[in-house]
This record gives sequence, structure tokens and C-alpha cells, in this order.
Amino acid sequence: MASNNIAHPDGPGLSILAVGDVFVDRDDNSITEARAKADIVVVSFHWGDSTVPFSLTDHERRTARLAIDNGADIVVGHHHHMLRGVEFHSGKPIFYGLGHYVFDLPNLAERLARDGYLGVGRPEEMAAWARKFGEFMIRPRQGYPLLPFHQDSRLTGAAVIHIAPSGRISAGFLPAIINPANEPIHVSADSDEGRRVVAYLERCCTTEQLPTRLIAPRPDSGLPTSCIEFVSTSTD
Repeated sequence: MASNNIAHPDGPGLSILAVGDVFVDRDDNSITEARAKADIVVVSFHWGDSTVPFSLTDHERRTARLAIDNGADIVVGHHHHMLRGVEFHSGKPIFYGLGHYVFDLPNLAERLARDGYLGVGRPEEMAAWARKFGEFMIRPRQGYPLLPFHQDSRLTGAAVIHIAPSGRISAGFLPAIINPANEPIHVSADSDEGRRVVAYLERCCTTEQLPTRLIAPRPDSGLPTSCIEFVSTSTD
């Protein structure tokens, strides 16, 4: 495999796809088909930039909106290894990234040394990755042998959705902290650890200027009181 992980004529690797109208139309068709068969459509995408915190790409925001315009009720993103912000489009929630929940990479140092796992086995490749990813590079972390990611990745949780008979969707989040045994431990949003997660989510939203506010669940939201609720501040 090439040192940059990109496929080339003499070896395997990643095949990079530029998202054009043909690809988008293909996704739209599958979502439209699901819409015709289902009461609720949840669409999940593997997307985004995992090299920095908080960041959302234009592709994520465009694709999420297209998915909802074509029938999705809820969009859930993943890949970033850390939480991302939440917003609404046409009243439908977009969870751009839920971070880690059940994820482990045991014996990372040994795997890197043995077979260049993730393409970063040799010292020069490790140095290149360190320059690219900085403190967010995947590497062994003291005290967390199964989770070799930046400490921000330990702030996590579960999306919580309530759909009323009227079709109104309430979107919430139940915070959790990943402990050294790599177990996600749920915490109340108003606990000290829960407030850490909520503050991080607020920063995810404000950094990307998402029109979303995090509040205690409204009485008519149908969400558990241990959650936080996302509400749109957009005037659209």
C-alpha cells in the first residue's frame, strides 16, 4: 500500500470518490424508496474530517440536507472519533457525529510494529502522521489501552429520539463517559461529568455556527429527564 494509503496502478489502497450529481442522485433514489415503504426513515453516513475536532465539511451539511429533502426523518453521521454538532433541517434532526460508543483497537503498538496497521508502521510514516494529525493522531494513550484516541473521544453518548403521533420529532442526547476499561458509562446531563459532555456538544455547535440550543427536556418533548434536548434557533 502506498504511504498515503491511496490506490495506485501497482498496489491497493483507498479509492477516493468525488461526490457529484450521479452519486447524490443514487443516494436520493434509495432514500426515496425507503420513504415509500417505511413510517420512519433514518439515514446514516460515514463522512467528515477526523483530523480536527468540531469541524464539519461542506459535503456533510449538503448531503444531510439532501437526504432530508428526499425523505429522511433523521440523519446520523459517524467517522470523526469525536462528537460533532447537531442541527435541524425542515424540522428534522441531523446528528453530524455521535463519536465513539463501542469501539476498541487493542494492542495498537504491536500491530503497528508488526504489519504497519493503518499504514503507519515505519518511523517515517509515523512522523508523517504526527505532522498531519498532531495531538489527534491515533496512538497508544496511557491508561486507555483499548482506545488509542484523543481524550475528547471519551466524551460520548447516545442520541435519543421521540416521535409524537403528530409526527413531531424531539431530539435529545444522553451523555456518557468512556472509562479506562473502554465501557461507556451513562451519566445524567445535570451531573458534573454530564455537564462536561454537554459543554463539549455546545462547543461543537457554536464552533460551526449551528443554529441549535441545548436545554433541559421540555415537558412535552417525550424525552427522559436525564437527557438534554436540542432545539433549533433558526427562523427558517
